[in-house]
Amino acid sequence: MNWQDRVTVDPEVCHGKAKILSRLKLAGTFNIVVGILSLLWAILMLPTITPIGRTRQKKISPPEFWNYAANGHIVGTIIVREKKIEGTLVPGAPGLKRDQPRKFVVDYVFSAESDFDERLQKALAGTPTTYRYHFASWWEGLLPPPLIMLVVLVLSAACGIVELVAGIMLLKRTPGARTLGLVSGFVSCVSVWGCCVYPFCLAAGIFTLILLFKEQYRLLLEQGHP
Repeated sequence: MNWQDRVTVDPEVCHGKAKILSRLKLAGTFNIVVGILSLLWAILMLPTITPIGRTRQKKISPPEFWNYAANGHIVGTIIVREKKIEGTLVPGAPGLKRDQPRKFVVDYVFSAESDFDERLQKALAGTPTTYRYHFASWWEGLLPPPLIMLVVLVLSAACGIVELVAGIMLLKRTPGARTLGLVSGFVSCVSVWGCCVYPFCLAAGIFTLILLFKEQYRLLLEQGHP
């Protein structure tokens, strides 16, 4: 008598089946929640690839930057990148019109000046303004930032749909639920773009994968919904 036949006649195995069904429903619920989180993450990122969501910046020249820095017209933290510098001007800074953004950007290759760091420290001395260097990762140079965000958004939305559908299929024990559930579990483990909820996604993915690799869960899903 195999496992499937014993389920219908053995009370102990019937109790085991109920436990398995409970865990299967839990895996389905986890996948639905992760799918919703992935879709929400994609929705939240949508403004970053539209003109409305992009931060407006006032473009200034290098001499203007040094003048603003030396006269305390920059607030917060200056971001020094490989080929540009970004920061925020104080309200009413010289040359800043009312309809212009306070955030600025200046094309500047700091590595071309051996004394850049010393010069910047001297210019900011006596002011609360700080600065830090930001070096782009290797993948940031492959595509323009808006296009990178678009790729991440599409991947996040696609993963969310897969996880959501897999969760529903696991709850209903429909044909193909195990296969899509395994795909969803793997996707949940590698979907690192939603960093703030990634620990939950990772836990849900591992739980789903471990569950669906077990023979009793495979057999139960093959039976389909009673």
